[in-house]
Amino acid sequence: IQMAKFLNPYRDEDHRMNLIVKRLVKWMKGETAPPYQINLYFTKKCNLGCKFCYYSGVDGPIEYSNELSKEDLIKLATEGCDFGIDSWYMAGGEPFTRPDELLAMMTIIKQKGKFGNLNTNGTLLTKEIIHKLVEIEWDEITFSIDSAEPKIHDFLRGGKKTFEKWCMLFFAVVVN
Repeated sequence: IQMAKFLNPYRDEDHRMNLIVKRLVKWMKGETAPPYQINLYFTKKCNLGCKFCYYSGVDGPIEYSNELSKEDLIKLATEGCDFGIDSWYMAGGEPFTRPDELLAMMTIIKQKGKFGNLNTNGTLLTKEIIHKLVEIEWDEITFSIDSAEPKIHDFLRGGKKTFEKWCMLFFAVVVN
């Protein structure tokens, strides 16, 4: 953990709190200060049908036409980083249903020296995507695993052998 803090100051709670307190002090003085973090729910699209997901057709068919374009997402990342947002949390749906848009945004975030956290079910990752994530030095990826029992995990995730896919992904990452 100490090595992770050394390599990435955003993992150090004191560093994060210092950034947040500096922003609060600016606000108290009436000065403009950006938010510390953006939580971006990148897409409503998903390749699974999880039993508990709030996007899984609760109110009927999901409308995708109002999602941001690649150009708008790139503009959001560029302007947000330039404005001073230090931490980006990205989730979905499943973000890798839009891999080109996602990777373009992630690349900008890292080029601008910001911290990035991504939440994914992991089933759409390929070797090429994994290599790109390593190349841009993405900070943190959270994989959604709901049980160590394949039958339970697959039931909760929609019964598509997702546990097996996740295990193959995990071993591919560890071995490579």
